[in-house]
Amino acid sequence: MTAGPQVLVAYTAADRFAADTVMEALRGAGLAVLPAAGDVTGARALVLLHSRTAAADASLLRIVDAAAASKLPILVVRLDTEGPTPQMKAKLRSVPWLDAANGRLPERLQGIVNRVKSNVGVPLDDAEAVDDGEGGIDLWSVERRRVPPLFVAISIVVVAGIAVLLYRAYDRFAAQNAYDQGVAALADGNLDGAAHALDDAVKRRPTWALAWRQRAFATTDPAAQVTYFTRALALDPADADALAGRARAYLRAGDAASARVDYTAALARVPDSAEWYGERGLASLALGDDAAAANDFARCQALSPRCRESLAPRIAALEAAQKRTPRDWFAIP
Repeated sequence: MTAGPQVLVAYTAADRFAADTVMEALRGAGLAVLPAAGDVTGARALVLLHSRTAAADASLLRIVDAAAASKLPILVVRLDTEGPTPQMKAKLRSVPWLDAANGRLPERLQGIVNRVKSNVGVPLDDAEAVDDGEGGIDLWSVERRRVPPLFVAISIVVVAGIAVLLYRAYDRFAAQNAYDQGVAALADGNLDGAAHALDDAVKRRPTWALAWRQRAFATTDPAAQVTYFTRALALDPADADALAGRARAYLRAGDAASARVDYTAALARVPDSAEWYGERGLASLALGDDAAAANDFARCQALSPRCRESLAPRIAALEAAQKRTPRDWFAIP
């Protein structure tokens, strides 16, 4: 044992009884103990008894400051629920706390002794190393008890919610970027590039009707187009462009009846599309409904003078396939 005190105990007069209890326990463990009076020379460790009165005591703050300057190990024993002042907290930022509030000091004495012995380099026996009367020294119990469980739960939910929102924002941005790349590739005639980008867009946002419609335009396979347009229409049944696109795919696949149904639905939403009247006329012609075909061709011509020119080759191909005599469909009212 050294000539000077091994351990100093800092406290206020109001906490004298608790201080005597702690010092008696430390002396009983073979440690030399003295009340801290300001000079920490020769000490090997400091125990600070923190309480409501201690929190505002300037002399204790000076003792803690001196101990910190001398690099003494400090153990704070909390006697009540009062938190440290900002000045005291700054000094004790990395210092372990041991909670003895609410009359728990007798239960924590063994833990105080064990921690102080460790601080001054006195070996602990096996029992001391694992038991402080409560199953071990809880260095962070004070900090945890300051945070109500409900607050922790709410904080976790809030943080998780923010993380989800950030992820969704990123994913939405990535989907938009993929969609823009796909549309640009379509404009350049790069169907493979468009398909790759739009596949990424619908994977990230599978409920994006517009992306599904554009994905249909990125393939030349009529069956695949019908599939993609159908996905788009399931999400947005009023999309006239998707209806007309699927009608066109049906017509290319040889399903003129389904094509005419979709063209009719599209024209109900956009009644001034010369192109769709003309293509519905082709569907009617394929079905052998000459009157309906003639009516749609006439409506097409009325809306666009170029209708005859654009449809003539396709009408001729249908007439040849049906082995019928060519006729001027646009001359029929």
